[in-house]
Amino acid sequence: MEQLKKFRYLPAGDKVGHDALVAVGYSYRGISKKNSQIFVLGGESPNVETEALDAVETTFGLERDLQAALRKNIDQLEPGLSITDGGKEKQVASGRVDITAQDKQGSTVVIELKAGTADRETVGQILGYMGDFFK
Repeated sequence: MEQLKKFRYLPAGDKVGHDALVAVGYSYRGISKKNSQIFVLGGESPNVETEALDAVETTFGLERDLQAALRKNIDQLEPGLSITDGGKEKQVASGRVDITAQDKQGSTVVIELKAGTADRETVGQILGYMGDFFK
């Protein structure tokens, strides 16, 4: 008899969550009809699922803490920088911008935070956000 497989769903494009689940034994199966990534875990011990969920939560917690700290000290990133998003992530057509700010010359600054190493998908994500601002 085949063992019951465990499923996990993440928002499409969630690279951090994707990497965390794959690192502890889940395999990526594709995108659901509701635009979520589908991961399957079959035959492993229950500890693997717990480890995967802990890894995802830790990563999201790090990004949340990083965002809170940066919002309190935005001037340390660049003198004269000010937050313009009212203290919360801004929803745009291509996703949610972590922090939207303005520099001292009046230019819009888009800040995307990653707890891990940023990759080319992150650059594409930021370019998409910038495109949403300047349509």
